[in-house]
Amino acid sequence: MGQAGAGNRGGHVEAKARRSGQIFRESHRGHQHRPCQRSVQKRRRHTHRSVVAEAPDLPGVPAGYLLVAEVDGAAHLEQVSVDPAYTGQQLGRLLVEQAVAWARDHDYPAITLTTFTDVAWNGPWYTRLGFSAVEPLTGLRAIRDHEKAHGLDRWPRAAMRREV
Repeated sequence: MGQAGAGNRGGHVEAKARRSGQIFRESHRGHQHRPCQRSVQKRRRHTHRSVVAEAPDLPGVPAGYLLVAEVDGAAHLEQVSVDPAYTGQQLGRLLVEQAVAWARDHDYPAITLTTFTDVAWNGPWYTRLGFSAVEPLTGLRAIRDHEKAHGLDRWPRAAMRREV
């Protein structure tokens, strides 16, 4: 894993985002979910760290990625995505643990995120990784308000935090 680079890798990452989003659409009866209506490239401008997991069977080919920003003085997981072809290979866990290590190394007290609470690979999965639901502070509240405005509250969502 390493920092996301420019060039063709960005195209691979965007393709992974589209494929990983397909699982969500299928699990939510065809709802056309597009998180916050922004592309991966646009999000990178506000991101402090991008991490890419390479495909175990295809070195140099991204199988997943995450984007970390800063919100309310904490590191914030803005996006975590793994290509469905690599589900069950612990790449998501590896990505999150890399983000936690990065947050610790950069003196952040915690890492936060917002997620669906009753989607198995969202809320329950983050709980198993040590995250707990929290009442959102100013920045997280603004993110939640933005999510609500874009219709993401059709299903229960929460802000979560893990101390690092």
